Amino acid sequence: MKPYTLRGSSYRDKEENMISDRMGILERWVEYFDELRNNQKIYELEAPPAEDDGQILPPPSIGETVRAIHRLKNHKSPGADGITAELVQHVGDQLHQALHQPMLMVWDIESVPGGWQRGIICLIHKKGDITQCNNYRGITMLSTIYKIFSAILLDRIAPYGPYQRGFTPGKSATDQISSLRQAMEKLLEYGHQLHHFFIGFKTTYGGIIITIVDATIQLD
Repeated sequence: MKPYTLRGSSYRDKEENMISDRMGILERWVEYFDELRNNQKIYELEAPPAEDDGQILPPPSIGETVRAIHRLKNHKSPGADGITAELVQHVGDQLHQALHQPMLMVWDIESVPGGWQRGIICLIHKKGDITQCNNYRGITMLSTIYKIFSAILLDRIAPYGPYQRGFTPGKSATDQISSLRQAMEKLLEYGHQLHHFFIGFKTTYGGIIITIVDATIQLD
């Protein structure tokens, strides 16, 4: 696998000055992503109180861990830990048992290790001037072990999102599109107003921090 290298040798700072030295370039990218990710306005909304049914969810089983391991995508760059999906998939049951222990630990303490929270950001040029930072998209290489735990959590919460269709295995947005078209046809047929509410979270959360989103769609 070829090592990742920056496409450009010089980049512009916020004042449009060119930066060519390595440390200056790294500092500029740190500044850019810090502003992009952390300097957005956050709207704090009060979440409705959760109902406590007294049910305690069991910790992940070894079967859940193994299924998550085998669902990892191959030929993907590893994160900061350098562990690839192919490595954990082909090492055998003994290591799978060892990998299961961190899953149980994180489930018990309800906190992920600091290493799982670190990622390597690779820059993908979109279009335009290669010296402008905003013409790049950052792709973060995450820890493979973190991906295993994320897959376990996804399997646990998937049954609680029956209305999600797009980007969901075995489901598509065809039914939702059909329902929307029928609503449009009926409301227009009877002369009623139709309001559509679309939310574009800047290319899938690319530049804003969302704490809670509470959106209501009304058809008058």
